[in-house]
Amino acid sequence: MFEVETSAGSVAVKFMPEEDRNRAEREVAIGSQFEHRNLARILDEEVSEIEVDGQRFVWFREEFIEGETLHDIQFPLEVC
Repeated sequence: MFEVETSAGSVAVKFMPEEDRNRAEREVAIGSQFEHRNLARILDEEVSEIEVDGQRFVWFREEFIEGETLHDIQFPLEVC
């Protein structure tokens, strides 16, 4: 996932390998039906394709939400 600055503001662009096309299409089809404050809004109606260095990817845009990522959040895990 990448943040991209556009004339309308920032958007998140999600890239997936071509072999994950079905997953990406499901995510767009299902995710675009939801509007909830805890979910990033899907901005595209279908996935697009791109080739980078001979590798094919599919991609779509989502609303960019400013804040910490799960990767940034660090907390101690308690032993069960």
